[in-house]
Amino acid sequence: MLSLFRSNQAQAGLFLLVYALLLQLPALLGGAVAPPEVTGNGFLGNWLMNMVTGNYWLGLLIPVLLIFVQGIQANLLASRHRFSRVVTQFPGLFVVLIWAMVPSFRWVHPGQVANVFLLFGLIAICRLYKKNEPSVPLFNAGAWLGLAFLFRPEYLFFAPAFLTAIVVLRRPEIRSFFQWLTGFVSICFFAGVAAYFFGSLPELWLAQVSGFGWFSPTSLWLYDALPLGLIAVILLPLSLLFGSLSRLLNIEGKKGVKIIYWFLLFTIPAVLLGGQFVAAELAIITVPIGILLGLAMVDVDSSRAEVVHLLLFAVAIAAGLTSWIG
Repeated sequence: MLSLFRSNQAQAGLFLLVYALLLQLPALLGGAVAPPEVTGNGFLGNWLMNMVTGNYWLGLLIPVLLIFVQGIQANLLASRHRFSRVVTQFPGLFVVLIWAMVPSFRWVHPGQVANVFLLFGLIAICRLYKKNEPSVPLFNAGAWLGLAFLFRPEYLFFAPAFLTAIVVLRRPEIRSFFQWLTGFVSICFFAGVAAYFFGSLPELWLAQVSGFGWFSPTSLWLYDALPLGLIAVILLPLSLLFGSLSRLLNIEGKKGVKIIYWFLLFTIPAVLLGGQFVAAELAIITVPIGILLGLAMVDVDSSRAEVVHLLLFAVAIAAGLTSWIG
């Protein structure tokens, strides 16, 4: 099956939609666990959950579309900025697989929308490399993070990762930081103006502020704990593979991979300072881990890579059958 995603043709990424739908099919047919009770959403996150709560089909189909978009974005990011010597669809494929492995990720969650905006921000910030006019990508990167912040407030803790990316990609200037900040503040300002116009400014303020707090975990269900433990096992070697992943890349590729590692690092404060914690909120890790795992699989022998893929595929299918398994 991996041969379908070894293609360097962009249209091969469309297979990701079929793939994500295939993984979600058991859940759609009744194998999904109960929707997780997620708190701490931003203002737009609350709006999204109010819109879909109680609708079984929307709750399970919207994540398929969102993870498909994330997969396409991950592939675009990796190919455009040469994160690998060989262009494949592996980054997007493994973003989808990591998402599908955890039953609580299967339901719609504002963090999944925030991940889309985070990836748009990554795509924008990586355009800084050797760009003479950086103001537009800087502003856009800040604006995309602002939108992610309105869905999940803890995504604000990715701001240092964006500032670090600026330093990695170009000579640091105070003006560059302010251009990025202008994009972020503009989105927040216009959201505040719109909320004031519709009489919702207090709700906006409360939602964005109440999303922060010290790490307060709830007990994990076994069906979430087991795949999250497997993801943690995958993360251990990935955290040590920067040299291997970037060894034969050009300068742009090495800088890009380094930025993904920085974003992976800043998932830690985003989780620890996001208040009450449930497993569904760890969807924040699917983007950096999925991209790095996809890059690592490019250089793995095809037979071994197929074994790894089949193992993760089996876990993902089992996750969709959780309510039937018991």
